[in-house]
Amino acid sequence: MEQKSTSIWKSGLMLGVYLSIVIILYSVILYVSGLGFNQVAGYVSIAILIIGIVLIQLNYKKQQGGILTYGQGVGIVVIAMLAVGVISMIYTYLLYAIIDPDYYQQYLLFVDEQTTSKLLERGMSEDQIQATRDIQRRFQTPAILAGGALLNSVIIGLIVSLISSIFIKKNPTDEVPE
Repeated sequence: MEQKSTSIWKSGLMLGVYLSIVIILYSVILYVSGLGFNQVAGYVSIAILIIGIVLIQLNYKKQQGGILTYGQGVGIVVIAMLAVGVISMIYTYLLYAIIDPDYYQQYLLFVDEQTTSKLLERGMSEDQIQATRDIQRRFQTPAILAGGALLNSVIIGLIVSLISSIFIKKNPTDEVPE
C-alpha cells in the first residue's frame, strides 16, 4: 500500500483557517461579554492557540499515514500560523478601525492605565510617564496592531512548534533519506 502524501501548503492553510475561526469566535465572545481586556481570558486564548498548534500537527501526521518528521511538524505550523496571522490581522484592523472605533479607544485607555501604574511603581515622574505614553501611542494604531497580530502568530507558532514537534514527530521506519 502506497502512502498518500498531502501538500503541506494546502493542509497548513486549511488548518490555519480552521484555527482562525476558533480564535475569532472566542474573540467575539470576549468582545460581546466585555472581557476583551481580561488577563485570564488572554491566558485562555494562548491555551487555545497552543492546543490548536498541537492539533494541527497531529492532524497532518494522521494525513501522512502516521509519519511526521520534525521539519514537517514545524513547517505545517508555521504555514498554518501564517494563515492565522493574516486572518487575525484583517479581523483586528476591521474591529478597531471600522466595526468599533470606540473599542479601540477603550483599548488605548486600558493600555495607558496599565502603563501608568507600572511606571509609577518604578518611581517615574509624571513627565516621564507622559512621554512614555506618547511614544507608546504612536505605535498603537489599528494598522500597527493588526501587523502585530500577524507577527505574533508566526512567532508563537514557531516557538510552540519547535517544542511540540519533538514529542509529536515520528520518522519513517525505512532508511531512505528524505
